[in-house]
Amino acid sequence: MNKELLITRIDDRLIHGQVVVGWGRILGIQLYIVVNDKVAKDKIQQNLMSIAVPADAKTLIFSIEEAIKRLKGIVKNKKVILLFSTPVDVLKVVEGGVEIFAINVGGIRQAEGRRELLPTVALSNEETEVFKKLSNMGVKIEYRLLPGDEKINFMKVLRNGKFI
Repeated sequence: MNKELLITRIDDRLIHGQVVVGWGRILGIQLYIVVNDKVAKDKIQQNLMSIAVPADAKTLIFSIEEAIKRLKGIVKNKKVILLFSTPVDVLKVVEGGVEIFAINVGGIRQAEGRRELLPTVALSNEETEVFKKLSNMGVKIEYRLLPGDEKINFMKVLRNGKFI
């Protein structure tokens, strides 16, 4: 992926205030790319996400398949945030040939089959395995809610939390 990509973030809320104000304004994000199969089929969600970003920024929403086909040339000369709701979707895109070197984990809410790891992150066994696989592929994974927060080594937290 082009080095203009500023951040790849996993946050199950995708585009919301913390992403737009906390990350977008501080980093000067010009393009918000959401990769999510459900949102790619839901015009109402697409419209809501598009109006949530500043007027001088653009929003693109892709299914996983579309992202694999289209991401390579799209980020040239723009400050971009790539947003996923799950680590499983990130892995699919990486396995499809899109280069992602680092991931910021923001929020993965509690749900059935998930255990809390951090205040804003709960993982299933499958998601834990996916993070291990991404890490083994050389992807750096951090936990940080906002750019000014301390970067926390996500894989170290997984190991110390007895998740792996």
